[in-house]
Formats: sequence, structure tokens, C-alpha cells
Amino acid sequence: MSSLNNLYISQSYQGLIHFATNTGSVSTLGLIEDGLGNSLGLFLNNAGDLRTTTSISSSRIEATNLVIKNKIELTGSIDIDGPVTASAAFIEGNLSVSGTLFANKVVTLIESSSIIYSSGSNILGDEITDTQTLIGTVIVSGSQNITGSLQVSNNISSSTISGIGNVTLYSQSVDARLDIVEATASLYVPFSTSVDSRLDGLEVTSSYLYTTFSQSVDFRLDELEAWSSSVETGFVTTVELTQTASFLQNQIDQKLFTSSFNAYTQSYSSSVATTITNLSSSVSTTITNVSSSISGTISALSTSIQITDNAQTVRINGLASFTGSYATTGSNTFIGNQSITGSLILSSSAAVELTAIGNSIFSGSVRGEVFPLSISANTASMDCSRANFFTLTLVSGSATRLTATNINPGETIGLRITQPTTGYGTLTTDGTIRFPQSFPYIATPSGSAVDIISFQSYDTSVLYGVAVNTMR
Repeated sequence: MSSLNNLYISQSYQGLIHFATNTGSVSTLGLIEDGLGNSLGLFLNNAGDLRTTTSISSSRIEATNLVIKNKIELTGSIDIDGPVTASAAFIEGNLSVSGTLFANKVVTLIESSSIIYSSGSNILGDEITDTQTLIGTVIVSGSQNITGSLQVSNNISSSTISGIGNVTLYSQSVDARLDIVEATASLYVPFSTSVDSRLDGLEVTSSYLYTTFSQSVDFRLDELEAWSSSVETGFVTTVELTQTASFLQNQIDQKLFTSSFNAYTQSYSSSVATTITNLSSSVSTTITNVSSSISGTISALSTSIQITDNAQTVRINGLASFTGSYATTGSNTFIGNQSITGSLILSSSAAVELTAIGNSIFSGSVRGEVFPLSISANTASMDCSRANFFTLTLVSGSATRLTATNINPGETIGLRITQPTTGYGTLTTDGTIRFPQSFPYIATPSGSAVDIISFQSYDTSVLYGVAVNTMR
């Protein structure tokens, strides 16, 4: 270290440092220069704050508030008592935290550990397109709820599965029941072959152990067992048939080849000839009588049919000006001009369609059924094949979605929208219902309000509507 003792100012001023200004130490940071006016890259103030524009190399730095705006390189450990704020920090190497690390968001490329413990509820991913890949064995203690499809490329190992119960006991039960079916099926070769091929397919599918599959196996095995029971009682084996045929053949041989049987057949021959002659004569007489009776019946039936046909012809011709009640079932087509005076009632448990080709004139009123719509899962479905007049009451504080089904071209449909007595609901529509772009329908937002919507259809996909609000 140099000393200024016994030196003139002209010999020592170069080594003196001073503020660049003549004001001395103040509250603002001032630049420090050497005796020649060269900047040292340091700024000081009377509060003890230090700022530098160059690098600092030191074995130890102590500061109450240390602000670094460029780059810091540390070799060794760093002890910080208090918060650390950094807009962008990069650590090359390892970061070990002995306490608790609190972070609003952690983004990592690789997360590797023999045990990763996460306490509380956790969410992996925030979009439906995110993919979570777990390599290795996943152990779940407790219930697991899966929304969507589950795809498994290999086997599922489980002691119990919902819908099946204990897999081992279920497998043993299936084996025992198949043993009984196979024993019965061996009596009928085509059936056995069919069972073998179908069970081969079942064994491949059964590795997935679906609940619906187990129920299907139970049901089909019940049918197979019922069939096998009938096979056991309704069929005999080939050996049993052979033994029975051999026994019958011996009995026949013993009866035929005896002298008493030959004498019996010779004495009976003349009697049989007489009986056949008498029977032939009787049959001939009976056939003649039956033929005559049938001929008379056919003649009478023909006359009756002719009379009935004439009466129906007169009735049909008189329909041009039919008076009174007329009921018809099935499909009917009326061609020409139809004039109906009175009531026309179409009644059926299903949709009724009346087709009239030509002009139809109704003297009197023509009315249709008024069909109330119900709301299920916040949706009201208007089936256009049911009626031409519908009503809908909205639910207070709830948005109801209106959709149309079974639309036919050329329909005119009316819909009355009613608000509840207290409060009001809202109504939205899907692509099957369209309103003018400048005048979209909005349900009147007041209790007991009544709106009327009129629809027309020109195809099978869309109803075009206009609305009148607040029908008081």
C-alpha cells in the first residue's frame, strides 16, 4: 500500500479519489474518479449506498439491500435472509432448498425422483388436449374416477372387478359351467364345433374382463345349460341306438320266420281282400256325397259374395255425397275436390298424416291439438310431428334451450312462451331454429309475460320464426 507521507500534492494527487462534482457526498449517488478525472465505475452517497457499472470480485459481500441489474457469478455458498426478487434468474448447476419452496407456477422439462410426494389435491394439465405420460408402475390407493374412454393395450390385473366380483371365483365358475356344456355338446358334433369356435372368440375377448362381457357370458351360458339339459333328455347316443336297433331286428326275425305266422297270413289274405273291396265302395260313395255338398256350398257362397259386392259398389259410389259418420282405418288417398261439412277428427296413438290430392274445402273450423312442452336437462324438444300448436313455460332464473325435431317441409307451427308467476327465465335456440338477424327473439323478462312465436318450414332441417312479445 502506497503512502502519501512526505509527498507534495503534485506527486500524489493522481492516487487520490474524489467525487466528480464539487458538492461532495450527498444523498444521491455520485460518480467516483481518480486524481486525473478518470471514472472508477463506482457511485456513492452519504447513506452508504454503492453502485458499480463494472464487475466486483470479492471473497465476502455484506449488504442490507443488494440490487444486481446485470449478471452475478458466485463460487461457493450464498446466505440470504429475506426475500429474493428477480425478473429473470438462471442457475447453472444444482439448486438445493432445505426448507419449503413456495411458487405460483413451476415449469419443468424433466421431473425425476424415486419418490415424489404431493400433499392435497393436484391437477395435471389444463387442456383436454394435454397428454400425461407415466412410465413404469402406477399404484393407486383408493377410488379412481375416469371421465371419457379408457384404452388398455395389455392385460388388467385385479382380484375383484365391479360387475364380476372376485375374478378367481368367477373364472372357476365359468370353467365348471363350460365343462358341463362340453360334456353335453359331445353328443351333437355340429353344435360342439360351433361352441368351440365361439368360445375361442370369447377367450380372446375375456382378457379385458369388461362388465358387460361378463353379463353376456352369464346369459349365454344360461342358454347353453338349458339347451344341454334338453339334449341330455331328448337325444340318445349312437351306441344306444345301435343296441336298440339290433334288439328290434332279432325280435322281428323271430316273429316272421315261424310256421304259425305263415298260416295266419294265408288265412287272413282272403279276409283282407273282402274288406278292401267293401272299403273301396264306401269311399267312392262318400267322395260323391262330399263333392255334391262342396259344389252346393261354393254356389251359395258365390251368390252371397256377388250380393255383398254389389252392395259395396253402391255404397262406394254414394260416397260422393256421404251423410253421417264415416270411419276408416289404414292409409287413404282422396283424389279430387273434397268438401267436408262438420267435424273431421284424426285420432291415433302415433303421428297421423292425411294426404289430400286436389282442393279440400272445410266448412267449419279446423283445429289441432295444443301440445305442452316439457323441460328436461334445461332443454325443451319440440317434436313437429306431434302437433302444430305448442306451449312452453320457462323456469325462473334458468336458461332453457329450445330445439326442433322431425321437421317436415310446408309446416306452420305456433309456440306460446309463458313466464312463471314470480321471476323470469331465458330462452336460447340451436341451429334448427332461426330468427331475423336484426330481430332475434328475447323472452320478455317479467313475471307471467306471454310471447307468441310463429314458425314456417321449407325443408327438414330448419324452422324460420318471428315473435311477438308481451301478449297481455
